[in-house]
Amino acid sequence: MRDHTNRRRALLSALGAVLGTSAPAVAHGPGEASDLTIAVVGATSRTADELIPQALWRGHKVIAIARRPHAVRFQSHPRLRLVEADVENVASVTAALKGEGDAIVVSVFGAREDPQAEVPQSTLMTNGVRNILQAMRTNGNRKIITVSSASVQEMPKFGYTANTPRPENLTIRTGLWYYLKRGLYNDMAEMERVARDSGLTYINLRPGLILTEPARGNIKTASNVDAPGQRVITYADFAAFILDAAESSTYDNATVGVYSDRPIEFNDQGLNPEAMMARQREINRKIREEVAGRKR
Repeated sequence: MRDHTNRRRALLSALGAVLGTSAPAVAHGPGEASDLTIAVVGATSRTADELIPQALWRGHKVIAIARRPHAVRFQSHPRLRLVEADVENVASVTAALKGEGDAIVVSVFGAREDPQAEVPQSTLMTNGVRNILQAMRTNGNRKIITVSSASVQEMPKFGYTANTPRPENLTIRTGLWYYLKRGLYNDMAEMERVARDSGLTYINLRPGLILTEPARGNIKTASNVDAPGQRVITYADFAAFILDAAESSTYDNATVGVYSDRPIEFNDQGLNPEAMMARQREINRKIREEVAGRKR
């Protein structure tokens, strides 16, 4: 396990957090551009809100790939290109990466489900990454970073499948969340396998619970072993770690738990599960309305 508490990461994370709090925001490059290109698939995600400005600040070129590119938080920068594509459509992803064979692909897309809804089965993550990998092979890209969840490591302990009857007296503390989202987490585990078996360089990241808070510079990692569970990190710190992983070979071909020493405390105001679920449901509602309006 590694302790990432160095000053450089904390400063970079803090910058991403500051940039992520203003809307609309324009990231600032530190000077000379780097020779690295980051293709962010799922560019409207909360992780991307931090990842894109931090990548631009580090001098990298960014390709922001999303179903709704107009909703990407950062719309204007000389090293930023917005591209419309859907991970369920391999041709669109292939077109998005055309001419960008040197880009490192960071997959941060995900399903927008009602937090309280049961998801017994899902294939979005697996099929999406499979399509991304096919597009990468076509265009010559060699490295992918996928993002799943720390919950993936817990699923074998429960053994929940699509047909598992709901156990009695389940609570958040005793495994209710894992049961409700078993389809999602099993899908993520299969997605990781697909990346591992792809023949390309991969990094599968399993972050703990991610919060929208100022950077703390307290990221720790566990490579190819289970990380401590029920831990909290921030989007700003996680984005900084993703870029560190993209910039080096330290974590190549590994599954990495990303966590901190801060435990989840559901009694904390900032970790109120009911409030978190209500916020996510409202976000999902607005996105559904927007997508439906565009299809008319």
